[in-house]
Amino acid sequence: MRRTTIAAALVVSVAAVVSSLVGVAPAQAAGMPAAMKAQYDHEYGTFTPFTKSGSRNATIVLPQNARSGIILATFTPTTKDMNSSDADFFVKELNSKGGPTGSIPIGLSGKYTGRVAYGTDSWRKPAALEVEAKGQWTLKFSQVSSAPALTASGHGDDVMLYWGATATRQFRCTNTRVATCMLRETLLRNDYETIPASDNGSGKDLSKRITLSKGPSVLQLNAGSTWSIR
Repeated sequence: MRRTTIAAALVVSVAAVVSSLVGVAPAQAAGMPAAMKAQYDHEYGTFTPFTKSGSRNATIVLPQNARSGIILATFTPTTKDMNSSDADFFVKELNSKGGPTGSIPIGLSGKYTGRVAYGTDSWRKPAALEVEAKGQWTLKFSQVSSAPALTASGHGDDVMLYWGATATRQFRCTNTRVATCMLRETLLRNDYETIPASDNGSGKDLSKRITLSKGPSVLQLNAGSTWSIR
């Protein structure tokens, strides 16, 4: 009887562990190993976090060591009319000559809070960022290695780091009528991004089986809605 009880307890314990793992993000170390952080820092650099804010158009000249990074951005437009250009919020990358690099980390209409990356392709690292806005905006800058590890779910734009093994997962975006849903992956060893999943502006919910490449990588999720990677 005692052996039966112990065996049953073990089964319950294992089942509980398995249950607790359902829905979590692909496995990687709980904390970023120092050697892995060194790889991100070598690729994208390090700098002291800083904040810029304003209420109108502005050009932000980036320090030499901050031409790749993460921005935690917020914006509150002066109008509630989302069809008005006064509700638009853009953050565009500029090259050393003041021209566009072709990358627009943020481009939308309406109130916004999100985390985005810039300068993750070495061939078009920006010298400055151009902000187009009518309303209060704040941009908090930090180095790429400060971004959080990949999580199983979230809402809105986000940047996450993945240093685990190759993994196949289900990617979902709901209510994508709010904004295009897209998952982008930049491997440090490749220095260019690929797009594992996108709704291509269809305005429909998205569900797709994706393969995350072996890290280290930077994952950028552009979504105006709830998403999950499980």
